This record gives sequence, structure tokens and C-alpha cells, in this order.
Amino acid sequence: MASFDTDIEYMEAHEKLAALADVKDFNVNISFKTSSCHEVSSGKTYEIKSLRPDQISMQQREQLVDMVEADLKDLYNDAWGWDRPGKIKELFASTSNFMVAKDSQGKIVGFIMFRFCYDDNEEPEFPVLYVYELNVAASERGSGLGRRLMELMFAIETKWKLWKIMLTCFKGNTNAIAFYNKMGFDVDVYSPSRCDGWEPVKYEIMSNHPDRTDEY
Repeated sequence: MASFDTDIEYMEAHEKLAALADVKDFNVNISFKTSSCHEVSSGKTYEIKSLRPDQISMQQREQLVDMVEADLKDLYNDAWGWDRPGKIKELFASTSNFMVAKDSQGKIVGFIMFRFCYDDNEEPEFPVLYVYELNVAASERGSGLGRRLMELMFAIETKWKLWKIMLTCFKGNTNAIAFYNKMGFDVDVYSPSRCDGWEPVKYEIMSNHPDRTDEY
């Protein structure tokens, strides 16, 4: 794995994705510190750990899936159906990365799951960070925790000189769309709603560089 930003600068896309797959702790990788404590805008402090699936216990896995189900089950059912076993398989695939936040009592109150991949499966060219899930407990919403988790994604994007950050959001999840808009995201040029010939769908693909189609 590259040790310095200059090494990353000259990496080919496949080399970058391979190197990212070997990173075990993104807190350390992006800030070169061992502390996992993060103070957010509300003044609250959370322990946010960078974890791979094999570092997450079965009990914790159930907690994370419960959080997703509580928030999004209705939206999934409206789109294509809620599939808990399928969601577990997706979340904890070997290519997944997590930032998991705990409060002062050690309770999981938020997490973000992300992967590194190419911008397009059919014509892969640019390396991106793709956010699969961002979930903050209802008790912590408005605290700045969600923003902090996304800021960590921006830090990884900057450190590794990735093409963009992408994510999928249900159209019906208006609060999430408003949040992502505030974070600088908008409907991506490759979202179905911006592509001719696509049937209407229940989601949008969003990114922080929504009109970027070529080199950075």
C-alpha cells in the first residue's frame, strides 16, 4: 500500500482499488492518529471505529440490520421488497468497510458502510467511494453525527484522490435527500432519472460531483 500522497497520485485505478482493499483502519489511514474519539458540532463525543466485517460480532450485525430495517423497511417494500437475509449478505460482504459510532455508554448509535469500486460496471474507468448505508439512531439525529460520518468519507476521497463519492437514496426518503443536498450531493448524471430510456424507479443515484463524466 502507498505510504505517501505522492505514491497515490501516480497509481492506476486498479492499483488504487487493490491498495484500498488492504486498509484495515481508515481512521489511522486518513489522519495518522490512533484515537477513535470524535467530537461533533453539538458538542457530543462519539467513539467512531473503522471496522471490516470480520471485526463485527453477530450481535452487532443484528443491531446494524435492525437499524436499517426500522428506518427503511417501508421504502424497500415500496420499491422492490424488504429482504433481511439479502441485506445481511450485502452489508457484511468481504468488500465492505464500516465506520461504527458508539455513544458514551458504549451503545451503537450510528454507522456508515462503504465500498470502493469502479464508476461503471460495463465500462469501468474511475475509482469511486460508494456509500451503501448511512444510519443514525433517532436519538442522535441533529447532533452532527451523520455529518461527521460523511466528513470521514470526504477525507478518504481526498486522501486517495478518488473520482467521486456516490450513493443510492430512495426518492421517498426526503429527509435523507435534504441532508445529502446540504453535504454537497445532487442527482448524478448516471442516475436513471437523468438517463434517456430508463423506466421510472423509486431511487436516485447521487454524488458530490453529479456532472462529472471524465477526468477529475
